Amino acid sequence: MDNWLILPDIGLIDGRRVIAVGLAESSPIKRLTTAIAEDYLIILTGGQRRQTVAILDSGHIIVTALTLTDWQRFLTANRNAAMR
Repeated sequence: MDNWLILPDIGLIDGRRVIAVGLAESSPIKRLTTAIAEDYLIILTGGQRRQTVAILDSGHIIVTALTLTDWQRFLTANRNAAMR
């Protein structure tokens, strides 16, 4: 389970598939989330405020309540584990 980001009581995200993360309130991310087909938009906020959006290599967009710092910690830990 090293590559999985666990969102308690909400879901899991495979960290190997994440290619970019941005702030949900930035204009480019807002345009992206409104332009993408609903089939590719996944909301994993658990009812909390949207903070970040992750873009996966499959074209899916995941909206989360995680902060950029949370993402940085997770992705850095995954990269370090993969290098071992």
